[in-house]
Amino acid sequence: CGVCAQDPHDELLEDVAEANQNTLFHMIMMASMIVVAVLIACVKVRNAGGVCRSKGTMKGKVVVITGATSGIGLETAFHLGLRGAKIIIGSRNLKEGFKAAKDLRSQTGKKYIEARKLDLFSLDSVREFAQEVIEQYQKIDILINNAGIYSGEERRTTADDYESTFQVNYLSHFLLTKLLLKPL
Repeated sequence: CGVCAQDPHDELLEDVAEANQNTLFHMIMMASMIVVAVLIACVKVRNAGGVCRSKGTMKGKVVVITGATSGIGLETAFHLGLRGAKIIIGSRNLKEGFKAAKDLRSQTGKKYIEARKLDLFSLDSVREFAQEVIEQYQKIDILINNAGIYSGEERRTTADDYESTFQVNYLSHFLLTKLLLKPL
């Protein structure tokens, strides 16, 4: 019948050959996935404008930034903090502002990052914020008016009787810039 004549090692060799094929298949699949991941990363970096390799320093520079508790403002504050800038975050919600400043200090290792109350819905708050900053810092190197809102279809007005989007995005930042012109 041929069963007795079959070498017992033949079955083992077939299993080894099959395992080698499976291993080779998995290795090719892994290598393909790695190549695709690297290509995707390269495309993302290229489309994002690359990576900043500047060694420029901001040591000793004072930066005032609005809207730095999240998004682009937070990322900007982070990178300026890494370069050694003294950062003052103007924030409507002080709890969020203090948290952002604390997180930035721990992430950058820099201690000159602080948050102050700045409610762009109130022109009085803008005046108070500007006065506090001027009293503490005689010179401001950079002002970044980053905060902004979109109130949608619903029309809301501020305590100053301006439409909220117009005041927060334009009037309050204009006033802040005007008040800080001297130290700028």
